[in-house]
Amino acid sequence: MRIQELHVDGFGRLSNVALSLSPGLQVLIGPNERGKSTLRAFITDMFYGQRRDLRSPAYDEANLLRRPWENPESYGGRLTYALDRGGVYEITRSFVRDRQHVLLRDHQAGRDITGMFPAMPNQEIGFAEAHLGLSKGVFINTATIGHLNLDGLGDQQALGRIRERLLAINDSGAGIRSAGSTLQALQELLDTLHRDGIAPAETALPPLREELAAARGAVREQARLNRRRGEALARLAECETERARLERAVERASARRRVARMQEIERIQEEMDAVTQQMFPLLPFRDTSTAGLSEAQHLNMLAETIRLQTDRREAEMRRLTPELELLEQAAPGDGPPPAPIPEETERRLHELRAREERYEERFTEADARVRQFNDQVMVTQRRLAEVPDFSRVAADPVEWISQLANAFTLALKTRDKECADRDRLREIVRRERQRIAPDAELFRQSDSFSERLREFEDSMRETARRKTETEGLQQSLGAGLEEVRERIPGMFWLAAVCGVFLLLLAGVFIASGKPPVLYAGAVILLALGYFLAQLAAARGQARRLRQEFEAAKAEMERLNAAEAGAVPPIEVLRKRANCHSLRELEARFDGYREAVARLDTFASELEQQELRARESEERVPKLFARIREAFETAGETLEDMNTVSAAVNRVMGRYQEYRDLKRRMSDLRNQLQTAIENQREYGEALDNTRKALAQVEDQIRGIMRESGCPGQADMEDPLAALRAYSEHCAACQTARGRVEMLRRQMQETLDQLESDRRELAQCAAELRRLLDAAGVDSVDDWQARAEKAREYRSLQQTHAALSEQLNLLLDGTPLAELRRIAAELGPEEDGPAEEEAERDLVHVRDEIKQLQLEINHLQVAAVECAADLRPLAEIREEIADGERRRDQAAALREAALRAATLIEEAANQRHARIAPVIARDASRFLRDITLGAHGEVSIGEGFEIRLGPKHAGLPAVSTESLSKGALDQVYLSLRLALVRLLSASGETLPMLMDDPFANYDDQRLKAAMGVLKDIGSENQILVFTCREDVALAAVGVGAPVISMM
Repeated sequence: MRIQELHVDGFGRLSNVALSLSPGLQVLIGPNERGKSTLRAFITDMFYGQRRDLRSPAYDEANLLRRPWENPESYGGRLTYALDRGGVYEITRSFVRDRQHVLLRDHQAGRDITGMFPAMPNQEIGFAEAHLGLSKGVFINTATIGHLNLDGLGDQQALGRIRERLLAINDSGAGIRSAGSTLQALQELLDTLHRDGIAPAETALPPLREELAAARGAVREQARLNRRRGEALARLAECETERARLERAVERASARRRVARMQEIERIQEEMDAVTQQMFPLLPFRDTSTAGLSEAQHLNMLAETIRLQTDRREAEMRRLTPELELLEQAAPGDGPPPAPIPEETERRLHELRAREERYEERFTEADARVRQFNDQVMVTQRRLAEVPDFSRVAADPVEWISQLANAFTLALKTRDKECADRDRLREIVRRERQRIAPDAELFRQSDSFSERLREFEDSMRETARRKTETEGLQQSLGAGLEEVRERIPGMFWLAAVCGVFLLLLAGVFIASGKPPVLYAGAVILLALGYFLAQLAAARGQARRLRQEFEAAKAEMERLNAAEAGAVPPIEVLRKRANCHSLRELEARFDGYREAVARLDTFASELEQQELRARESEERVPKLFARIREAFETAGETLEDMNTVSAAVNRVMGRYQEYRDLKRRMSDLRNQLQTAIENQREYGEALDNTRKALAQVEDQIRGIMRESGCPGQADMEDPLAALRAYSEHCAACQTARGRVEMLRRQMQETLDQLESDRRELAQCAAELRRLLDAAGVDSVDDWQARAEKAREYRSLQQTHAALSEQLNLLLDGTPLAELRRIAAELGPEEDGPAEEEAERDLVHVRDEIKQLQLEINHLQVAAVECAADLRPLAEIREEIADGERRRDQAAALREAALRAATLIEEAANQRHARIAPVIARDASRFLRDITLGAHGEVSIGEGFEIRLGPKHAGLPAVSTESLSKGALDQVYLSLRLALVRLLSASGETLPMLMDDPFANYDDQRLKAAMGVLKDIGSENQILVFTCREDVALAAVGVGAPVISMM
C-alpha cells in the first residue's frame, strides 16, 4: 500500500497543509513543535478514526487534544492511497463531533464505495481493516516506530524487554500483552479461584448445615409455645364475658347516683332562665353591625380635615389677587408680544452667507484649473504624434506579443522535456527487461500462482484444523472413557453391598417371620436394581466411547499419513526458486508480477512519448516563422531563434510608451471636461445662493416691521439688526413671564379648592350611606347601639357556660330522660352492691391483664426462640448458593486450565513458525546497520532473543556490553523484520518513523538510511525528524526530503 497525497484541512497546529508523497523512503524534516508527530497521528486517524476502542462509540481523549488551533470547524482532511493489488482510493474525514463523517471514493471508478464496507460496533467503517488486513492496534504497534518505543528498553535485561515487546505485538496484535503474560494472568486467575471461590465455599458449608439443624429444633419449640398461647387466649375470652356483666352492674349503680344529683341540676336551670330574661330587652340590638363603624369614624375625621384645608386655600386666593393686579398694571399693553425671528430662518441666513463665500472660492479655483488642463493637453498631443500608432497592429498588443513569446518559449521547453522523457523511458524499459529476465523464465507457466498458493494454504489450514478438531475430540473421548471406567467399580461394589444386605434381610425374615423386614428388603431390592442398571449403562457407554476413540485415532493417523506423503507442485516450484519459505516464493512472484506490470506501463508510456517528442520537434520551426512574420509588421526583424526575447522587449517598451501617452491624453481630456463642468456648476450655485440670501433678509426685516420695530428693520447690516431685535424680544418676554406665573399659581389654587370641595361632598355622601345602611342618624347613635350589642353577647356567653355545667351534671343524659329514669328506677333490687361489683370488676380486669401479659410473653418467647436463627428457606438457599458458587469456580478453573493449554500450544507453534524468518531478516538488517560490527540474531523456541558473536568461536554478546544506540539498532532490525513478515502475506505496510535515530552515530545513520532505502523498494517509509544529519543521510542515499518549516 502506498500513501500518495495528504491534505490537512485542520488538525492540531496544522491548517490547510497539502503534501504529495512518493513510493519508497522519504524524510519529512522540520523543527520541534511544527506538526511532525501531528501529521503522523493524522495518517493513523484518517485510516482508523478516533474512537476509544472497537466496542464503544466513545471518542478517545486525543479528539480534543488534536482539535485545530485556529478554526475548529475545519477539523479533518483528505488522504489518497493506492493498494498493491490495484486501485486508488481517497478518504475524506471530518472529526468535528456533531458533524463527524467519513467518505471513501474509488478514483478509478469515480464513485463512493463507503457503503461496501461494514460498520463496526464503534460506528467506524472497516475499510482500513479490509484493505490492510490489520486492526488499528496492530497498525500502530507494527507500522509506527518512534523514539518513545525505544526509550523504555533500558540498559539492563534489554533483550528481554525487546522480546516482551515483540511478543506483545505478535501475539495480541495491539501490543498490549504477550502469550507468556497471558498465561501468567491465567495462573493468577486459577490461584484466585481456588483461594476466593472453592476453598471459602468448602469451609462455609459445614457451619451452614449445623445452623440448619438448629433452626429445625427452634421451629418445634415455637409450635409448643403457640399451643400454650391458644389456651391462654380461650381463658381471656371467658374473662372478657365476666367483665361485661360486671360493667353493666356498675352502670346501673351509677345511674342511681346521677338521679341523686337532681337538686343541683334544678338550681342551674333556674339561673339559666334568669339570664334568658335579661337578654330579652337587648334582643333588638343583637344584630347591630360593627363592621362599618371604624370606617364611618374615619370618614367623619376626614371631612373635618378637608373643611380646614378649604379655609386655608381661600385665604391664599385673597392674598394673590392684589399682587397680580399690580403686575398687570406695570406690564406693557395687552397687544401681542414681539414675534421672534424663527430659528430656521436665522440658521438659513448664516448658512447662505457661508455658502456664498465658499462658492466664490471654488469658482475661482475651477477657472484656474481649466486654463492649466488646456496647456497640458496641447503638450501631450505633440508627444503622441512622435510615437508609432500600435492600434493598427492588434486589439490588445500586449496580449498579442505575450502570447507569441510564451507560445514560442513553451514550445522550446516542451521539445526539450519530451525528448528528455523519451530518453529516460528508453533507459527504464531496458533496465526493467534485464531485471525480470530470470523470474520470467521461472514463472512463465505460473500465471495462476497466487490462486495455487492460496489453494495450498487453504488445504494446509483445513488439514491443521481437522487435525486440531480430531485431536480435541480424541482427548475429550479419552477423558470421558476414563471417567466412565472410574464409575464402573463403584457401581459394582454398591450393587454387591445391596445384594449382601438383601441376603441378610432374607435370613432374618426366615428366622423371625416378621413382615416389616419385607419393607426394608423391598427398598434394598429397588436400590440393587438401580445400581445394576447404572452398571450396565456405564459398560455400554464405555464400549461406545472406546469405539469412537479408536475411530478418532484412526482419522488422526490418516491425516498424518496424508500430510507426510503429499508433495504439492508448489513445493517443487519453491525448490526451483531456491526460496526458504512459501512466503518468500509468493513475495518473489508478487515482485515479478509488479515488475511485469511496471514494464508494460513503461512500454506504453514510451510509445506515447515517442509520438509526443516527434510532434514537439516539428512544432518549433513552424512557430518561429509565424513570430518573425508578425514582428516585421511591428517594425522588428528577427535574425534567428535566439533574438526573439530581445525583440519582444523592444516592442513591449515602445508599446508601453504609446499606451502611457494615450492614457495620459484621455485622463487630461476627462479632467478638462470635469473642470469646465465644475466651473459652470459653481457659477450657477453662486447666483442661486445670492438670490436666496436676498429673500431671507427681506423676510427678517418684514418680521421686525410687523412687530413694531422699524428702527431695527432699517439698519443696513442684517446681522446687527437681528441682534438688536433679539434683545428687545427678551426684555418683553421676562415681564410677561412673571404675570403668567402668578395667573398659573392662582389657577392651580382654584383647581385644588374645587377638588377639596368635591372630595368633601364625596366623604359626606359615603358617611351618609354607611349611617343609612346601619339604620342610625349619627355616628354617636351607632356607637351606643354597638355597646348594647356587646352586652347581649356577654349574657349569651354566660348562658352558654351554665348550659355547659348542666351538661356535665347530666353526663350526656337529657334532663327529661333523667327524670324518666328517676321515675322508672323504682326500689333497689337484690344483687351485689356497687362497691362489690367494682371490686369484682377490678379482679377480672387484673386477671385479663395477667392473661394478656402471659400471651405476650409466650408470643415473645416464640419469636425469640428463632430470633438468632435465620429462616429455613434462607439457610437452604445459602447452602445451595455456596454449592453453586463452588461448582462454578471449579468449572471456571477447568476452563482456565484448558485455555492456558491451548494458548501455550498455539503460541509455541506460531513462534516456531515465524522465529526463523524474523531472525534471518533481522540479522541481515543488523549487519548492514552496524557495518558488520554484530553477528547473527537468533530466536529460540520460547522466542528468546540472543545476539551472536561477530566471528565463530567467540562468546555470545551480553546485554551489558551493548550501548544504548546498539540496543536501539537491534530493536529497529527486529521491527523491520516483523513488518516485512506481515507485508509478505498481504498488503505491504507503510512505515511511519518519528526520530528513531536519536542514539546513532554518523556512520550507522548512513547505513540505516541505506537499509531503509532498500526496504523502500517494497514498503513506503516516512521518516519524521528535526535533525539535519538525518536529512543529509537521506539525500546521500537518494531519498527525497520534504521540508515542514
